[in-house]
Amino acid sequence: MAHSITVPFWPTSGDCLSWSQDNQIAVVGGEHVAILSPKLTTGGQHSPQWQTTLVKINGFTATEIPRKDPLSTRHFSIGEELSRREAIGAAWSSPGLAKHKRCALAVLTANHVLSIWEADGPSESSTSWKRKLIINHAVQKYYERNERQFSGERKFDSAEQRQVQQRIRAFTWSPALRGKQLDDNVMAAAVDWGDHFLAVATEGGHMLLIHVQSPHTDYSTSFEWKAAVCSRLNIATGTIPAPSEDARARSETADYVSWGEWRPDPNNPAENYSLAPLAYVTNGQLFTTLIRGSLDVNGALVEALDQPKRHLQGRTGIIGPLQFVPGTDSCRIIAFGDDEVLSAGLDSGEVNCHGSSYHLGGRWDNVSSLAFTSDQENNIHAHFVSQLSSAQPHTSALTLSSNQSTIGAVFRPAWQDSIMHSRRIFGERNGTRDNVQERAWGIASSPAGDSIAICITLHPSNTICQTSLADQSSVLNIPREHRKEGSILPASSVSGSSSTETLLHGLQDHLERCRPPDRDSLMDQLVKLLPRRVDTPPQTGSSRADVAGFTPLLVRQVRLAMYSYPAMRTARANNLIEIAMGNTRTRDEAMRSITQQLTTVMSRLSRDKLATDDPLSAAIRKVRHLLSHSQVSQHSSASITLRCLLSSCTFARQVFLAISKQLNSTSDIENGYEAPERCQTCESDIPFESMEWAKCASGHQFQRCSLSFVALQKSGTTRSCVICGLQCLGNEVLPRHMIATSAGDVEMSELPDPEAGQSIANGDTWVEIRRTRQPEKPTLGWLLFSACDLCLYCGGKFVG
Repeated sequence: MAHSITVPFWPTSGDCLSWSQDNQIAVVGGEHVAILSPKLTTGGQHSPQWQTTLVKINGFTATEIPRKDPLSTRHFSIGEELSRREAIGAAWSSPGLAKHKRCALAVLTANHVLSIWEADGPSESSTSWKRKLIINHAVQKYYERNERQFSGERKFDSAEQRQVQQRIRAFTWSPALRGKQLDDNVMAAAVDWGDHFLAVATEGGHMLLIHVQSPHTDYSTSFEWKAAVCSRLNIATGTIPAPSEDARARSETADYVSWGEWRPDPNNPAENYSLAPLAYVTNGQLFTTLIRGSLDVNGALVEALDQPKRHLQGRTGIIGPLQFVPGTDSCRIIAFGDDEVLSAGLDSGEVNCHGSSYHLGGRWDNVSSLAFTSDQENNIHAHFVSQLSSAQPHTSALTLSSNQSTIGAVFRPAWQDSIMHSRRIFGERNGTRDNVQERAWGIASSPAGDSIAICITLHPSNTICQTSLADQSSVLNIPREHRKEGSILPASSVSGSSSTETLLHGLQDHLERCRPPDRDSLMDQLVKLLPRRVDTPPQTGSSRADVAGFTPLLVRQVRLAMYSYPAMRTARANNLIEIAMGNTRTRDEAMRSITQQLTTVMSRLSRDKLATDDPLSAAIRKVRHLLSHSQVSQHSSASITLRCLLSSCTFARQVFLAISKQLNSTSDIENGYEAPERCQTCESDIPFESMEWAKCASGHQFQRCSLSFVALQKSGTTRSCVICGLQCLGNEVLPRHMIATSAGDVEMSELPDPEAGQSIANGDTWVEIRRTRQPEKPTLGWLLFSACDLCLYCGGKFVG
């Protein structure tokens, strides 16, 4: 049975849905964007499974969008000057760009302004969502730097032309650009969040490639959001523009844009280059080009590798929606004509190929939205809707062939049945019976590729309907399309990887349908779905670690060793099952696996890898002394409790010994016992009596950080996991203290492969990592919390 959610507005444009890899759905319409988030805690069989948050997006300050005089008749735009700045499109970025490694939301409004939004707090609160960046500012700076192109025009026309050029008509996000050494590793999404780019089509006839950075990305050294134009294409002529070209001749713009997956550059295997196709439709013609991404001393860069090439040259009426078929091995794109769906191959051998097509069978209105799903046999299915005929028995879903070169069988999707069900309910409630007309506004697929979300509005077809804004509402149906009985998720995901939030939501849905559940089968499936390391041949050439100092490499090495540890995956899978079942759970077993692996990882760091202790690192080190030294019980008033704790939790003795092995000074223990922490309320000592809670001598009680075991004494300095609720210190209190060192080659400890069951030898094994700029040393606290940016106990993301 499909989930049905009521959204309190009518959409104002087609393709109004976007489903993020964090398992959140954005619905755009009018002055608002509705953010739908799944409930990750059980609330009863009949409780709603989705929470709806309305975010008003059409309010701009004078600083964000300065007031301007109306343009002349030649350049006048209703959207820019007279519209209510309603939302006409939205798309989620890849994970890692927003706070707590979440997806950022890009919203295009009717005044041609593209802005980036993120949630500072819980995403279920509308006040948490803030506009962080306006891409038009980066576009404006770019055109101002190229103002010499207007030297031959009158000053008044130059100012108007510049304003017209800056209008954004279409956009798309790129997949995350990651280092080459992880391209063939299924752990890539969990270890390296990558860099994020936008392709923006302006009214000036340019396709601008824009690098978007936030304070939350791994390699960012800024506390502000930034956007900068990396490269541009001339949409009008399909060539890379020269500065001397007349801007007035470039009047075309792209109506639809799509960015394909990154793949290693086969022509430069020794270099850290990746290639991705970029496609756009202008004047009914399909053009594509290759975008090359590289990582160097200046950061991540993208550029057009060659001139755009036209595809399907025998056709001039191509329209959107436009999307690449998901999958890194695929290089095919789906577009539409007036009455057919088109598939074009973008490999070099098919540049001038007409591709394949399939007639839509009597559909007279244009297709408005497109989505892909996958099944247990790894087949890709294309789903598309048009506004007035989606519920009719016309072609609405197609199965692509195994090599994705041709369009295969037609089938009836489950979302068509959900539309008919909504129509029957509407007819019964309003007394119109079968006289109901639906309008389909958008369709999107889940990150796992097993479900479809479709947004519709319902209207009587035999009478005039008068409504007010307060009465307008849409219906969002979410049926399950492809899933084998007994499986949590499909064998493959259309988004490449599934977040823990997606896994938990699929697990909850599975438990509702299968009772009693087979726990052993669930454990086996979850362990396979969680990130795991696979053996890959060693890669040569440069990497992000070579050019960005060794700090990012340290962070990625810690993540890789932690997330790929088999015992930790098993503990996390067990936690997810307990959460989905609503059972009381304990973190003891997970803590054992996690701290043991953390001990192993941190013990490989030598003293010259880390900077001098900051206060947080010093506090962690003191707690480590208490846990690791058996003599501490002689100085504690709770010696029996501590002795039992240390004997039953042997693994905890080495937690902080490993973290600060080369930094620690043993004078505290040698010169007598010293309490690891002091109460900030009464200055009393806080003895270490538990790894979950802390209590000072005066009775003040605190929770302990689930990662560092430091007492959480200040309000507003913590973050909590959205799934299991465990708390730890927030990034805001972490010292971003980085100490520069002298230039030269750096040595980095080579970690064993936990998947292969390798043990750590007594002697260190070193590999040489070359760098091209002066490195920086992280503090212990910064490295620990930067590497563990997901909850180690369940894999969920943080909030707070």
